[in-house]
Amino acid sequence: MGKLQSKLKQSTYKYSRPDDIIEERTQTKALQEYSPAHVDSVSVVAALNSDLCVSGGKDKMVVAYNWKTGNVVKRFRGHEREITKVACVSKSNQFFSASRDRTVMMWDLHGSSQPRQQLSGHAMVVTGLAVSPDSSQLCTGSRDNTLLLWDVGTGQCVERASVSRNLVTHLCWVPREQYILQTSEDRTLRLWDSRGLQVAHVFPAKQHIQTYCEVSLDGRTCISCSNGFGGEGCEATLWDLRQTRNRICEYKGHFQTVASCVFLPRAVSLMPVIATSSYDCKVKIWNQDTGACLFTLSLDGAGPLTSLAVGDTISLLCASFRKGIHLLRVDYSRGLELRELEKDVLVQGYPTPLAGTQPANDSFNYPDEDKMMGQQEGSEDTDLEEGSIARRFLQGLLACALGMAEQQGQEREAECPVCWNPFNNTFHTPKVLDCCHSFCVECLAHLSLVTPARRRLLCPLCRQPTVLASGQPVTDLPTYTAILTLLRLEPHHVILEGRQLCLKDQPKSRYFLRQPRVYTLDLGPEPGSQTGLPQDVSPTTVPMPIPVPSQYSLRECFRNPQFRVFAYLMAVILSVALLLIFSIFWTKQFLWGVG
Repeated sequence: MGKLQSKLKQSTYKYSRPDDIIEERTQTKALQEYSPAHVDSVSVVAALNSDLCVSGGKDKMVVAYNWKTGNVVKRFRGHEREITKVACVSKSNQFFSASRDRTVMMWDLHGSSQPRQQLSGHAMVVTGLAVSPDSSQLCTGSRDNTLLLWDVGTGQCVERASVSRNLVTHLCWVPREQYILQTSEDRTLRLWDSRGLQVAHVFPAKQHIQTYCEVSLDGRTCISCSNGFGGEGCEATLWDLRQTRNRICEYKGHFQTVASCVFLPRAVSLMPVIATSSYDCKVKIWNQDTGACLFTLSLDGAGPLTSLAVGDTISLLCASFRKGIHLLRVDYSRGLELRELEKDVLVQGYPTPLAGTQPANDSFNYPDEDKMMGQQEGSEDTDLEEGSIARRFLQGLLACALGMAEQQGQEREAECPVCWNPFNNTFHTPKVLDCCHSFCVECLAHLSLVTPARRRLLCPLCRQPTVLASGQPVTDLPTYTAILTLLRLEPHHVILEGRQLCLKDQPKSRYFLRQPRVYTLDLGPEPGSQTGLPQDVSPTTVPMPIPVPSQYSLRECFRNPQFRVFAYLMAVILSVALLLIFSIFWTKQFLWGVG
C-alpha cells in the first residue's frame, strides 16, 4: 500500500457498572486511511475469511477487499442498481450479492469478473440473503412479501412462500439447522423451516420495524434490532431459539435506527458480548447477559452506520454512509475497549464534475498513495501537508471523472424509498418531510391513515416527526419540484378525500363540453372493518386510476367562454339555416302564385 496518512480523531465511551455508576472516558488517537474501495455510500459488508471482506454500495459494485493490508483484491460489476445485501459461502471463495435491480448474482473470487449465476424471481428489491450451512441452498427475500429457496448447484427455484404484508428486511440461516430467521417491516420476527419453506414460529411482535437479525454460533440465541428516532425504539433484542423462544434481554441506548448487530467471539473475554451499529454514528458493545453498555465508540462525520461484520477475534468491520469501511479493534488489555484503526476513504464531498470530463471506464486504477503523496516515514509536517493536498487533488479529479457517469443514473434513482415506484406527477408525486426525506404522496397518505395521531407523521427512514397543521392533509406538504424538473414533468394537484386520492386531469386541448377527467385511488378500507384481511396481490399489479364522471351545473357551462363562443356560432348557423329555409319557401309560393 505504501505510506498511509494519519489523522487525529476523538472517541468516547461509557461503562455501566453494576452499581449504576457510569464512567466516561475520552481518548485521542491516530487512525490511518486506506485507499477507497467504493466511490459512493457503502450499504453492506461481510467477512469472506480472516483476511478478506466483501462489500457493496450505491456505486453498484461488489468489492473484495483485504482489510489487513488495505488493498482492493477485485471489483465485480454486473448489477444495474444499488447493492443491498451480500452473503458469503462458508469455507469457499464464492459469495452472493443482492440488488435493487431485483436480481441475485453469484461471484467467484478466483474466477472472472462476470457472475457465475444470475437468479431472477422477485418482483421488487431483494432485501434478504442467506446461505445454508452446507452451501447447497440459498434463501432470498424481498419487499414483494415473498421468500424464494434456490438450489445453488442448478440455479433453480425449488420453493416459494408468501405472507401478506411480510416486507422482508433481513435473512439469517441458523447454524447446523434447517431453519431460517427473518425480520420484517410488519414488526415481527419469523422462523422458517427450509423443508417446504413454511413458518415454524412467529416471535412476539415488537412496536417498531425490525431491521436486522443475527444468530449465535451455537444456534441457541438470536438478536434482532429495530428502527426508531430520538431514543424511541432504537433497540436490540435477544431471543431464545431453543426452548421458550421468548425475549431474554433488551439493549437500549441508541438514539436512531439500529441497523446491524453481531455476536462477538469470546476470545479472551470471559463474558458474552454483542455489538450494535446505528444511524447515530455510534457502535456500542453490550454485556449479553445483563444488557449493560460496556463501551461506546462515536465515528463522528461517518453518517449512518449501515452494517457490521466480524473480521477475526478482535476486529470489527463497520460500513458507513459517508466514510466507507472502518476497521475497529476490540482491546481486552484494559478491560474492554473499542478503537478505530483504519478507514477506507470514500471519494465524495468534492466539487461537481467539470464540463467536458469523461466518465471513468472499468479499467480505471485507483492512484497508489505512495506515488500520490511522495512521502517517506521521516518526512516533515510540511511535506505531509503537501502530500495530503496532492492526494485530495487527485481524489477530486477522480470524483469529477466518476461524477458524469453517476449523473446519468440520477434519473433512475428518482424513486420512493418505501414502495420503490418511480416518482411522477400523479399519485407518486414526491413530497418532502421536515427531515428533508422525500416520499410519494400515496405512501404518505397510507401512513397518515394508519397513524393514530394523524397530525404527527414519523419519517419511515429516520423516524423524525413532521407535525401537520390542524386539518392539513399530507397532500399539502411541499412538493419536491427538483425531481419533477429532472423528470421533465409538471406538478399536478392531488387531494385527499376520505380514504381516496383524487387527481383532476386538465386536458391541453379543450373541446365543447369536454370536462377534465378525475382519477381516484382507493387507499383501502377503514381499520377494523369487516372486510377481512386483504388477499395477496401480485406485486406487479399497479392500482389503475378510475375515471369518474364529473357533474357540472348549467350555470358553470355558461360561464365557460368557449361554450359561449360555440353557442354564438350555433345560433348564427341556425339563424342562417332558418333564413334559407324561409327564403326557399316564400320563393316557391311566389312562383306558384304568378303561375
